[in-house]
Amino acid sequence: MNGKYKVRFHLAKGENYQKFQITHPTGEKLYFDPLLNQITMYFGKLVNHQATAKKIHEGANKTVCSWIECDGIVIECLKSETHSGWSSKNGGDEAKYNPRINPNWMVNGKIADSKHYNLLYTNGKRVFVQ
Repeated sequence: MNGKYKVRFHLAKGENYQKFQITHPTGEKLYFDPLLNQITMYFGKLVNHQATAKKIHEGANKTVCSWIECDGIVIECLKSETHSGWSSKNGGDEAKYNPRINPNWMVNGKIADSKHYNLLYTNGKRVFVQ
């Protein structure tokens, strides 16, 4: 890997289905339930393999074709004695990705593939950028 963290939504059936998968620069993979954890990512890029995404858009089976690469990550547990809910961040726009609907990352109705953002964060299964 290139010294970056890689974050994606895990859709393969099994124990980690519908959890965020974080791949550490060393290759180690960790999984986080989006309902119990909030992930804040610093200096991130929205990555999309457009050829694969286009095939999925046209009806092919889903496979990994998008993720977020970032320099740093903070994971907050939302249900603990010291933390009772979502952190509020100001000014975020939702970054949407579903290749069945559109084969690109979308932010405010515009294609955002390969765009860089200083701050990205999750709120449930959704991702927001600043």
